Parts: sequence; structure tokens; C-alpha cells
Amino acid sequence: MQGQKRRGIPVLDKDGGVLPEVVRVMEIWAQAGIIFTTGHSSPHESLIMARKAKEIGVAKFVVTHANSLIWKLSLGEIEKLVELGAFIEYSYLPCLWGPGTKLYGFERMAGAEFASFVKIVPERSFVSTDLGQSRFPNPLVGMRNCIESMLENGVSEGDVNLLVRRNPAMLLGLN
Repeated sequence: MQGQKRRGIPVLDKDGGVLPEVVRVMEIWAQAGIIFTTGHSSPHESLIMARKAKEIGVAKFVVTHANSLIWKLSLGEIEKLVELGAFIEYSYLPCLWGPGTKLYGFERMAGAEFASFVKIVPERSFVSTDLGQSRFPNPLVGMRNCIESMLENGVSEGDVNLLVRRNPAMLLGLN
């Protein structure tokens, strides 16, 4: 978790290359057709892992939490990651925390800002709620609210269908 005070699980070596154990996981995932995801990796780490995933032949690669509180991917970073073959996951959770919630210390993301993210490349993106914790709404209620918010903020019904139904199903092999 580059740039964070808390220490995460490293994915890069001291020279900025992908650690051999991460490369091995990518190789196994590529052979098995499993989706490789970045977890809570920084934009910098995600770009380096995306290059390596493409080199290794990982068919399904997802960059998660592209709109997170800790860091937000820039338009250029998102475009580069998609060019490398990644799918981008946007979490609705930042739209639910902030003042008046049990995670009051975090800044709430406005629905319009969330919509601006999902509009970037909906054909290579999907939306999750990141819900399931006891202090937040039921995930089904959260997804319903997420969909309503996207529609209210100018995301087309066709793009909502891609973001919450077609792209996730394709990634899971459910087409």
C-alpha cells in the first residue's frame, strides 16, 4: 500500500519489479483462467502489476477500488490500465460513509463524482457495493441505491446494465 502509514502486503521489490511470489500467483491464475485482482494496491503498483499480468498472459485482470478514499485513479491511469487489458472495479461504498454514518471520519463521495468514474470506460468496468459489514446497508439495498444514483446522475440504462450485470457475468464466465 504505497504511500500509506499502515503497512500492507508488498507486491513490488525494492527495485520496483513485481515480486517473484506475485508473478507465480499470476502464472497459476493465467493457467487456470482465474481472475487476478489488485486488492488494495496503489495506482502505481496496479500499473506495474497490469504490465506483468499482460506479459504473463493473464486473461482476466481487475484493478479494484479505483475510486477509493485512499487514492483515486486518474483518467490517464484508468485509460492505461484498460489498454493493458484490465477491468476496472468501482466501489459504491465511498458514497455511503462520512458524516452521519458509523464511518464519520471519511469524506463521502457524491453520486455525481461516482457516476463520472463509471462513465469513463463502462465496457471495461463494473460496480460493486463493497457492502456486507454490519454497520452498513444490506448489499441488495446498497446495489439498488447505487443503480438509482447512477441513473439519477446521467449513467445510461445500457451502461448500468454493463456495469452491474453483463461485465461481471462475463468475468465470471456466466454469459
